Amino acid sequence: MKPLTETERHCLNLVRISNRVGSHVGCVRIGSESREHFIKKAEVCFDLKKRGHLFVSEGIFKDGQRADIIDLTEGYIYEILKSETDIMLKKKSYPLKIKAIKIK
Repeated sequence: MKPLTETERHCLNLVRISNRVGSHVGCVRIGSESREHFIKKAEVCFDLKKRGHLFVSEGIFKDGQRADIIDLTEGYIYEILKSETDIMLKKKSYPLKIKAIKIK
């Protein structure tokens, strides 16, 4: 595995240790979401993997907030809006310097 970039290291350090060890990086994890939500999440993860990005799906930050996908390479969060609404998403708070991108 190639050495982590500064952005990847920074983003990974925001995630709970249980989500950043072992095989969680680059793994598409199944949560309690709908089938449509999971399929869209898997498509986004596949695209990130194809582009050589490191990611964590169903990542939990140290403050307990969860994100559908954390793109460690770019420092973005992807939230799939299949089972969530814009209002639910606005209630979430993410670490500073990480941009949340909504995917419908």
